[in-house]
Amino acid sequence: MVYFISNTLSVSGRMRRAIRRAEAQFVGETVTCRKATDIKDYPAFFDGLASEDSVVLLGGDGTLNYLINAIDPERIKNPVYTCKAGTGNDYMRDMLDNRVKDGTLYRINDTLVNLPTAEIDGKTYRFLNNCSFGIDGRVCSLMDDLKAKGHKRLNYTALAAWLLFVYKPVSADVTVDGDTRHFDNVWLAPTMNGRFFGGGMKMAPEQDRMSDKVTFGTFSCKNRLLTMLIFPQIFSGAHVRRTKYITMLEGNDIEVRYSEPRDVQMDGEVVRDVTSYRVHKEKDTEEVRQKAEDEAFAALFS
Repeated sequence: MVYFISNTLSVSGRMRRAIRRAEAQFVGETVTCRKATDIKDYPAFFDGLASEDSVVLLGGDGTLNYLINAIDPERIKNPVYTCKAGTGNDYMRDMLDNRVKDGTLYRINDTLVNLPTAEIDGKTYRFLNNCSFGIDGRVCSLMDDLKAKGHKRLNYTALAAWLLFVYKPVSADVTVDGDTRHFDNVWLAPTMNGRFFGGGMKMAPEQDRMSDKVTFGTFSCKNRLLTMLIFPQIFSGAHVRRTKYITMLEGNDIEVRYSEPRDVQMDGEVVRDVTSYRVHKEKDTEEVRQKAEDEAFAALFS
């Protein structure tokens, strides 16, 4: 049995095409379609699957985010696949090196190990791609507002370009593994587990989601016109060369505190009007073990 779990809020035409193309890759299999939000108990759903069953998630990054926060993904034993069917698809861009074609299935089980967590306003969430303050968070909240009003075809880039004219940057204190730095005039402040956000913006070109670290990036610039000139460079990753305005930091524990409340998003899911987020990703267990052994060995001679 193959279970197709779809996010019906994704673009309807694209969803229908994705379902047809995915079904073509399971010829001879019995396929059952379910809506993501209709499954009220994901642990019970996965526990009830037979060992030979597979699951295909049809949707964008938000659908994947919904799954990993509904169940501890490391307890999932059945094969789980996803394919391009949403609007952002930054997870698929990252895994397929930005060469994403409709209908391409990708097995995601191995990438759901040791996911980072974000603590926001007293709640803890898992995320796949990024957790972000700044223009990125505001774009996602605007898209939610527009969807609620019935708009279906939304363009992240167009909204971000408009916000460059009206968005008010703020100050931020950022702590990475205990080291705190202050930034003024902050336009973007994402913590990246993958390389992409915003439907193809290569914010962290060197980030490896399979590593035990995440990458924090900040874009701080006082000049609005210069900000507009630099911002498009994020699509190619060339922005990282602008070291006067772009700072990239790597670590396991990252806390971002804004001087004023702003919207923050995780894989497109929004928490509004907060002043901080904290991201944690566990260190590699082998590294921790080796460090403990080294410290024990050194203690013998101290």
